[in-house]
Amino acid sequence: MQVKKPQMESAIMDVARKLFLEQGFEGVTMRALSGAVGITPGNLYVYFRGKDDLYFAVFIERNAVRLERIFSEMEKGGTARERIERYARAYIEWAHDNPREMRFELHYQHKGMGEENLSPSLAERFDLQREPYHRRFCEVFEQGLANGEFNYDMPTGRVISYFTFTLRTMLNEVVVLKYYDDDFYFNWVHFFLDAIT
Repeated sequence: MQVKKPQMESAIMDVARKLFLEQGFEGVTMRALSGAVGITPGNLYVYFRGKDDLYFAVFIERNAVRLERIFSEMEKGGTARERIERYARAYIEWAHDNPREMRFELHYQHKGMGEENLSPSLAERFDLQREPYHRRFCEVFEQGLANGEFNYDMPTGRVISYFTFTLRTMLNEVVVLKYYDDDFYFNWVHFFLDAIT
């Protein structure tokens, strides 16, 4: 059994990140990726189970950067509504600054990954990454409920899922596809917040 070398795994991730951002998920093959790294396809499979696994490893890495930027803006204080508005503003600013990463992220968010093919360690890493941010989001929405700023009768997790899924859809329409402008996005954010106020 071949021993994994951390420097080789890092080199694979560097090349995969570059190719996925340039060519999208569909444009990258494991054969092309192994050639760009300078190893055999068989060697590549020592490190990653397949393209879904490799994509998800890059996704988790880039997701950490995005989440920290967006949540650090949200957590600057203020009312629950102001914090959610800052989250939405930080997200669209990040998307405009990183349109290729936004497109890359949306592949997973809207097409799924065949998660039965993912290695359990990656799935666990993603859950561990997502959990504290979800908890922080819940705290803001529940702050709004507790002080009477928000008024909704669905479970908070469902409200957050609706908000975040639709927000990503809006970002796809505005930043990636360019069907609409930023005003369209912000109008939807205010419509949503008005609906739960």
